[in-house]
Amino acid sequence: MVYGEDKAKEFAERLNSICERNKIPVRGRAGYLKDNLPFKISVVGVRKWLIGESIPDTKKLADIAILLGSSVEELISGNHGDNTISPVKTTKLDTNTVPVKARFVPIISWVQAGDFCSSETQVLPYDCDMILCPEPSASDKTFALRVVGDSMTAPFGRTYPEGTIIFVDPDKEPMVGKRVVARTAKGQTFKQLAHNEFGELYLKPLNPAHHPIFETDIHICGVVIGSYNPE
Repeated sequence: MVYGEDKAKEFAERLNSICERNKIPVRGRAGYLKDNLPFKISVVGVRKWLIGESIPDTKKLADIAILLGSSVEELISGNHGDNTISPVKTTKLDTNTVPVKARFVPIISWVQAGDFCSSETQVLPYDCDMILCPEPSASDKTFALRVVGDSMTAPFGRTYPEGTIIFVDPDKEPMVGKRVVARTAKGQTFKQLAHNEFGELYLKPLNPAHHPIFETDIHICGVVIGSYNPE
């Protein structure tokens, strides 16, 4: 799914429907949202959401959902669900369960990952799919990638075969032993951060059939904080 013109129109229909459910009149609707949302935005910006010219970025969706008594899931897909920043309901059968927070994050291409590496602001793109990241410590800059290739397919232990979705947080500190997404002279790659006996950092594949990457200019895009391996 790409957030093009059709998707923006669909989002506008859902947003207006939810506003009507909350008895927010069409006249003055943009002004009402502008005045009651906890972030700065112009009436023109809100009106673009309402007429299908643009879609809010990920960080704003949760605030809009809270204001309208809706959920990010309903705003994105039309499906009803609990707001993503609220604790997930836990069963009463286990008194030791702990509420878990989750958020929707963009699942981007490896080309976009390169843009993220080059950007200090880490602005989230509009034209991307969204996927639920269950890691409670994920920052609002977290994004997801689909693993390409078999360099991180391990013969034993934790493995990341091709197609695995990894969650990457640019705000996490890259430490030796962590799996990271990095930019090198050859492009973006997913490897384990390691160091040799001289304390020099390099990128280590989990698949022994692949060679480690030794380069002087390695830029860490983010630390992998979780993964999902679809059937």
